[in-house]
Amino acid sequence: MRQLQRQTRTSPLPEKGDTLLKPIDDMREGGLVDWGFKQGGARFGSWGRWSILAEGYRRAVNAVVMVGLEAGGADALVFPALSLYRHYIELQLKRYLEQLREMGFTQEHRENNHDLNQHWRRLRRALTAFKPGLPSDAITSMERLVGEMHKCDPNSESFRFGEAKSGNDLLKCIHSVDMRNLRDVMGKIDNFFAALDGEIDDEQEVQQDLNQYLNPSE
Repeated sequence: MRQLQRQTRTSPLPEKGDTLLKPIDDMREGGLVDWGFKQGGARFGSWGRWSILAEGYRRAVNAVVMVGLEAGGADALVFPALSLYRHYIELQLKRYLEQLREMGFTQEHRENNHDLNQHWRRLRRALTAFKPGLPSDAITSMERLVGEMHKCDPNSESFRFGEAKSGNDLLKCIHSVDMRNLRDVMGKIDNFFAALDGEIDDEQEVQQDLNQYLNPSE
């Protein structure tokens, strides 16, 4: 009790009236959680939510890694960074599958689980139908990197809790992590996703132009 009393005099403690999820008064000091949606449905289709979330996690983890690198040591930030990067990859795999399904290149739906290898296999099949000429080296490398994440954290538990909860020995996968290398290789994964966005945007423009040609009155 004495510690709490001393702390109250030097630093504020939670008190009556505090709330964590206070709505914003100034847009510069907060963020919306529904900007990608509108009443009656998603503004960008069912995949829009995944795109928004993925971008948020990407920005957050890059900030975390930067703090660790600038501090000259990141022991306490390794697992948060790995967890955020893993979640970012999962969201991207799910949203691209949904997007390509809505565009008619696959009939497969995303599964409500955290199996990165499964999500990648489904997306790879959709990508083959979408763009058979995508660089095979990049596809193969993406599969290997996704598999690397999945091997160490197959259920999205190990990186979050810093230990395996499903019989997977985390320390057999990693003893230390080069955060600069992690950031740089994730940057290449970002580049892959950005290139995929470009291919999808081009295809959507073609589909829109074709639809306007075939249905000029719409």
